[in-house]
Amino acid sequence: MLLHALSRRFVLVTVALCAFALNVHAAQVLTPVARTPVPIWDTARSHPNDPRYVSLPYICVFVANRGDAQRPGERRPVHLGLDVIAANNPFDMGPDGGLYALLPDGRVKKLFPLPQHEAVPGLIDTPLGQLWRGAVVEPNISEDGRRVYFGWFHDQTWKRNNGGWLNQELSYKGCDLYSIDLTALIADPDVKPKNLPIKRLTTKQYDGFHKDNVRQSLASRMEYAVNPTLANTAAEQWGTVNMHLIEMRTHDGLKAVFVSDRARLGNSNARAGVANHNFNLYIADILPGGDLGPAHQFQYYTTTSALSPVPLRDGFTFSYQSSTENFRRWDLQAVTSAGVWSPLLGHGAATELYHFGTLVTEDVPGQGLHDKFIGVRYYNLNNAGMGVLHLLDMDDAGVNEYAYSNEAITPHQLTLKLSLGVNSSDFPTPSVMVGNERRYIGKLTTPRAGRLGGEYLATYTPTSANRWISDDRGKYGMFDARIVYRPNLEPFEPFRDYDPATEAGLARVVDDSAGHYHLMWPTPVLSWEERHGTPRQSFSPSIIDPASQVQPGQPFAQVGTSAIWNTDVRPYDCWLGTGSLPYSQPNLSNNQEITLDQNHDGLRYVQDQNDLCKYLMPSTVLAIQVNLTSNRTDPNSTFAPAYETDSTALTFERGQKEATKILGVYMPSVENTSDQSFIAQIPADVPFDFHLLDSRYGMKLVDVRSWHGLQPRETRTNCGGCHQHEAGTGIPFAGTNASTMAPLDMTALTKFLAYDQDCHPTLQSTPDPTVAIPEWRADIWPEFDVYCGTCHNSAGSTDVAALQALSYTDEFTAYDRMRRRRFADTVLGALGSPAFWAAYGERTDGRDNSLPQYQPNYAAGEWGFRFSPIHATSPGLCAQSNPIWADWVHRFGLWIDNHMPRDTGLSSMGYAADRFHPTVDFAYTGVPGQIRVGYWDDEGIVSVEVAVNGVVTETRASQPNGDFLMTDAGLTGSDWIRVTATDASGNRQIKEKSIRQLMNE
Repeated sequence: MLLHALSRRFVLVTVALCAFALNVHAAQVLTPVARTPVPIWDTARSHPNDPRYVSLPYICVFVANRGDAQRPGERRPVHLGLDVIAANNPFDMGPDGGLYALLPDGRVKKLFPLPQHEAVPGLIDTPLGQLWRGAVVEPNISEDGRRVYFGWFHDQTWKRNNGGWLNQELSYKGCDLYSIDLTALIADPDVKPKNLPIKRLTTKQYDGFHKDNVRQSLASRMEYAVNPTLANTAAEQWGTVNMHLIEMRTHDGLKAVFVSDRARLGNSNARAGVANHNFNLYIADILPGGDLGPAHQFQYYTTTSALSPVPLRDGFTFSYQSSTENFRRWDLQAVTSAGVWSPLLGHGAATELYHFGTLVTEDVPGQGLHDKFIGVRYYNLNNAGMGVLHLLDMDDAGVNEYAYSNEAITPHQLTLKLSLGVNSSDFPTPSVMVGNERRYIGKLTTPRAGRLGGEYLATYTPTSANRWISDDRGKYGMFDARIVYRPNLEPFEPFRDYDPATEAGLARVVDDSAGHYHLMWPTPVLSWEERHGTPRQSFSPSIIDPASQVQPGQPFAQVGTSAIWNTDVRPYDCWLGTGSLPYSQPNLSNNQEITLDQNHDGLRYVQDQNDLCKYLMPSTVLAIQVNLTSNRTDPNSTFAPAYETDSTALTFERGQKEATKILGVYMPSVENTSDQSFIAQIPADVPFDFHLLDSRYGMKLVDVRSWHGLQPRETRTNCGGCHQHEAGTGIPFAGTNASTMAPLDMTALTKFLAYDQDCHPTLQSTPDPTVAIPEWRADIWPEFDVYCGTCHNSAGSTDVAALQALSYTDEFTAYDRMRRRRFADTVLGALGSPAFWAAYGERTDGRDNSLPQYQPNYAAGEWGFRFSPIHATSPGLCAQSNPIWADWVHRFGLWIDNHMPRDTGLSSMGYAADRFHPTVDFAYTGVPGQIRVGYWDDEGIVSVEVAVNGVVTETRASQPNGDFLMTDAGLTGSDWIRVTATDASGNRQIKEKSIRQLMNE
């Protein structure tokens, strides 16, 4: 991806691009369509003295997206660019669609795209005279309220089209970022929009003349690819997408933050279709003229996606896919301007999600400014990004409460439902009688703060708002959205007409009464001070910890916590509620399974039969394990890796869950932290997760299904425990044993658990950077057949009872039936899997084995959740003091705990393929002009390339993990350095910094 208006040296270096043959037959090219009638704008100007309409004293920018192609009763997907699953696939724009401005006098003017924009060389890549092919998405306003940012999809009709509901085909030309300076229009409403200064902020190179139907060139597409070889497939010719830009104030000045799929990674959750891409957050300098400097990744959520950043008082929040367990697990995560993450809203909301939102500020008498946040909750795919508005007091951000719903207790945030009667579920909105008229309740999305005091705007559809399911009038696929206004933060009924006296209902701001357009993304043209009461956004100091043992330039960070036992996670039995039967997987009802298994994490071990809700006891915890999680480096839309993982969604089972590697195990008893605090040095800029290990078996106590990332030289120790989000329960890190000790270096060696000859967990170590997770065919199946085949291999067994429970003829049927019957299952891991109980020789989850609901009926195909006493002696692997048998039992449990991978052997991209990218950093050492370049990879060997202003100055091939020194050679502040670290499999990480940035660090 080439960034617009950079230095001449940068452009000259990067224009040497490779040609790439066109594949016209793989694309769908639409001919021009008849013009849709011009929108009929309904505003307070066209409805004088109508109390349902309000006139805003400021400009409001919005997007109009064609809607007339959605005819009542027509079953056709709606892609508005709102849904997380189709954020990079907005529906085709109609003529006259695009970005508009509603003026205070009620007039509406189109801002973009205009015919005059086609005459500006290099401004847009849409075919000449066919602006209807493009699409505007997600405008945002600058801190000073003078500049609007937005994304433009150059050609949404020139795209790959495989058909099918999961296709959601992608544009070959992608999306780029733009800004329009509105200063003149604010001063004089009669200014013509064609005269407003406009900038293109990102660009790309093509194989031919850029206004023809040609693809982004191979070199341009792959410039920032994590693995160019794997990403370069015939199916992955979609153009790079840059969108959702906001401004963010930092200690280093004002920056641009946006999302991009330039890393060319596939989403590690392969279930949700082609358009469910891997988007990451990027940050770039805003140069004096308004252009962007080189962008680099801001936080490393590289396994799934991050979308729609929204400014907060400090930093921003964004919607991110937090788990591969369920592709609807999208939460709102907060991150400070320095990159420190924290939860905001959405934990426990599956199978719905949180996406858009806005910060709103009230001026409370006697208290001053008080921030709240409005978030949108909806069911993706079918609701097209529209649902319910929830209000969160920012003082309660990240705090959980627990409430009974859908047959189980689940965690929720402390929110107030604003849009009364609206449903966020996978159903059409109901209708109600208002006087003599029947109206749909409707749904909302894209709230945006207005002036200080709690006013806000939103998108509202007064329709049934569901793509697939017919409403009570036999209609579906209707989303005729308008821009609406609320004067305060009180709950309201959206279907009611606005009453200025009582401020009930929704006020209309602008609509298209002809019904040809969806109006979305209202963006008040107001400064940060007008919206939030302070001259500008606040910011945090640098993330760099001066007390860290990490040396400048080393790509490492420090992570720890005060007490790994201090968690709000409790057994699933507790979450079923008082008086309910204990957890009985695999005999759960569907609702229980969805709510418990997919909604949140539960403790896999029951410590006390008399208190199923007992908090985790320190004696139950042996250690904490840190894992690396992989990228899906092949983003092919027909992704079918040559491995399988455990899944209960059997039609999407292959590769659903990501691969992992053990980075290290921290055992407090060995590290002399008796209070169970811990501190470790880990690689920065890679995705990782934590898992607690139990004291008796050394297996996972809880599966934390989200990822984290730390920046170089960051120290993160403020979690107050291990996933402890209940108010007032955190324990400070200061004063703990670990706070006075050097961190365990997980970048130089790997500590891991194994079993001694009696199946007791012991701590081992290796100089290897990571330890691989066992794989079924190579590491588990051979011994499984030896130890279990006597009774369960149907080729030789005559044990009727055993064969009714599990019978197999080969490794695949053994794997498949064990997984489908949930004898081995990663939701409850090894501790909760009957197959592990059989191997170990006892039930390992602490539950009462005699409870009636655990008893199986194998003859009837009811598999049960019970340990058979016969397995205490047959095979009796842990009762014979046999180190070989004990080692296999541990490998078997470790395999179950880490998604049960099975290599199918169908291609070279099997489970053992390297999907973990290296990490790299560089910084001044403290010696004038001296720069340290550091690099690390999970395999231990890295090749490093250094480029200065686009010219390669140094190459070091096949280096062991480490660092080297170089000098700045008299470079000035505007010069920039790019360092690329590449492993033996072609995975790479690129880090770019200007000399100015290095000096500021």
